[in-house]
Amino acid sequence: MRTLRSLLAAGVAILLVVSSALGQSPTVPEPVGSSAPVAPTPEPTPREPRVRALAEQEVFGFLPYWELANAERTVDLDRLTTLAWFGVEANRNGRLVWRNGSGVVPGGAAGWRDPRWRSLMERAQAQGVRVVLTIERFSWTAGARQQTVRLLSRAGARKRLVEQITAEVVASGADGVNLDFEPLPSEVREQFTLFVRDLRTAFDAVSTELQITFDITADVASYDIAALTADDAADAVFLMAYDFRGASAPFAAAISPLDDVVTGFDIRTTVANLLTVADPAHTILGLPWYGRAWTTEGPEPFSPTRSGRRLTGPGISLYRDALGIARENGRHYDPISATAWTVYVRAACDNCPEAWRQVWYDDVDAFAAKIAFAQEQGMGGVGIWALGYTGDYQGMWTVLGLAGGSVTDDTPPSGEATIARGAAGRHEGRPVVTGTIDLGLSARDVQGGSGLAFVRIANDGTLDTDGALANGSTWPATPTVTWSLTDGPVVIPPAPRPTATPRPTRTPRATRAPESEAPTATEEPMPTPVPTAPPVQEARTIFVQWRDVAGNWSTPVTLEVWYAPDGSVLPDDEPSAAPSSSPGPASPAASGAPASAAPLSPTPSLEPGTPPSP
Repeated sequence: MRTLRSLLAAGVAILLVVSSALGQSPTVPEPVGSSAPVAPTPEPTPREPRVRALAEQEVFGFLPYWELANAERTVDLDRLTTLAWFGVEANRNGRLVWRNGSGVVPGGAAGWRDPRWRSLMERAQAQGVRVVLTIERFSWTAGARQQTVRLLSRAGARKRLVEQITAEVVASGADGVNLDFEPLPSEVREQFTLFVRDLRTAFDAVSTELQITFDITADVASYDIAALTADDAADAVFLMAYDFRGASAPFAAAISPLDDVVTGFDIRTTVANLLTVADPAHTILGLPWYGRAWTTEGPEPFSPTRSGRRLTGPGISLYRDALGIARENGRHYDPISATAWTVYVRAACDNCPEAWRQVWYDDVDAFAAKIAFAQEQGMGGVGIWALGYTGDYQGMWTVLGLAGGSVTDDTPPSGEATIARGAAGRHEGRPVVTGTIDLGLSARDVQGGSGLAFVRIANDGTLDTDGALANGSTWPATPTVTWSLTDGPVVIPPAPRPTATPRPTRTPRATRAPESEAPTATEEPMPTPVPTAPPVQEARTIFVQWRDVAGNWSTPVTLEVWYAPDGSVLPDDEPSAAPSSSPGPASPAASGAPASAAPLSPTPSLEPGTPPSP
C-alpha cells in the first residue's frame, strides 16, 4: 500500500510532466509542516569514460611542410596510426594564419592545401590512419610570448580560434588537431586548459571521434596535465623528448638521452614526472629522427665544444645525413643515453683550420631502446619528429614493425668481403698488404628479414656475449671501408663523463667557448738513435661480420692476407685478382671485452641545414 508521502510525490511528478508537455509552468501548492514530502536523493549516474580517438599503441608522426616533396617515398603509412601535418599558425587574435601581414602564404598553410598533401591524406585515411592538423603557437621569443598571452587571456580570441579550428577540420575532412603551444607562458596556464575544453565541446558537437592532442616540453609543470588529459579535454599529451641539449651546450652529447647520470635531465626522469599527473595510456613519447652537431676540442665523447669565426658552428643533422657521415667515419654508441654518435674532421672553409666535429643522433638501436622504455612504462605510444628525415633508409620504420610485432626476424644476414684496393701482389697464396687497404663489402638479408643495419670489422676473431666481434669497429652498412692491418681504426681513448650539465633551453644563449691555447715550446735534448729491428712479415686475418636491424649478427667471414709493412722487402709474386672472404670459425667468446672505436679520417662534411622543429 502506498503511503501518503509517495502518492503526493507521484502526483507532483505527473503534474510536472503534463505541464511541461503543454508548455506551461505548473502551479503546485507548497506543502506545509509534516505533510511536506522528502524528495529522494537521486543515485549518481556513473559517467562512462569517453572513448578516446587513439590507437591501442599510437605511432604519431609529424610531416613538416618542407618534407612534402619526398613524402610519397619516405612515409610508411603501414606503420603510422596518426599523421600530423605541420602546420598552420594561430595569431594573437585567434585566427588561423592563411596569409601573413605581407600577403605571403606561409609554407605550412600552402602545403595544407597542396594537392600532393591532399592525395597523401586521402591514402592515409583509406588505410585507417588518422590525419590531423597541427596548430602552431610558439613563445620562444619575448614578442611571440606576448602574442600567446594575448590570445589565451581573452575569452573572445579563444572562442574565435575554437570556431576556426572546428570549421577547418570539418571543411578539410581531417580527423582532429594537434596543439603545439610551446612553451606555455605560466600566466595563461589555466586559460590554455579552458581553450582545450572548449575545443573538445565544439568537436563533440560534430563528432565524438575527432582527436585532440597537445605537445609539451620537458618542463611538465608548466601545463595542467591532469586537467588537459581528462575526459572533457584532450585525448593524449605528446612529450617532445628531444632538445635536452641545445646548440650552445658546453660539450657534445645526446640531445635525447634516455639517462643522464649527472643531472637527471633526461627522458626517464621527465617521463616519471609526467606519469605522476597523467594516465600512461594518455601519453605519447615523442622521439627525434635527427641529431645535433658541434665542433669539439677532441674526438673523445663528451668533448668540450668550440666556437669561433673560422670554425663550423653547431647545427642540426637529420638522420639521413648523420647516417652518411657515420658510413664514412664509423659509428659509436653510448648505452647510458642510448644514443649513437660519430666524429670526423672538417674545415669550415678552404683557408680555415681543420677541427674535430661530433654528431650525436638516434639510430635504429637508440630508437628501439626508447620505444622499449615507453612500452615498459605503459605509455600510449611513441611519436616522431619528423617524417622524411630518414630519407630512403627504411631501418627506423622496421624498428616500429619489430616493436609492434608485425615484423619478426631471427635469421642473421650473410656477406662477403674483398680487397678492393691496396693489395701489392701475392705471397704464399695470399694478397700482400703493406698497411692500409680498402675493403669491398657485399651483404644481404633474407627476404622478408629486418634488413642490414651494421658491418663490423676486426683484426682478431674474439666474440663478445652478443656474438659481435669484441675488438672490432662498427659502421652503418656500407659497401666499402678503409682498414689498417696494424691498428685497425684510430682508437678513441675513453673519457670520463662531465661533472656538470647546464640545463639546456630551446633559445640558446650567445656564448663563446675559449679556443685551445697553443702549447709553449720547450728545449729538449736530441734523442739518441736506437737501432730498430726490420719490419716483420707474417700471415694475418681480417674478420668481417654484419648485423640486421633485429640484432642478429652473422658468423664472421675471414680475409687471409700477407702483411708486409712499408720498408720490408715485398715478394716478387705477380699481382692477381683480389680474393673473396670465406666463412671461418671465430675465437672463443670473451665476455665483456670492450669494443674499439671507429676510424677518424678527414672526410667531406654532409652537414645539413637547420630546419625548425615543434
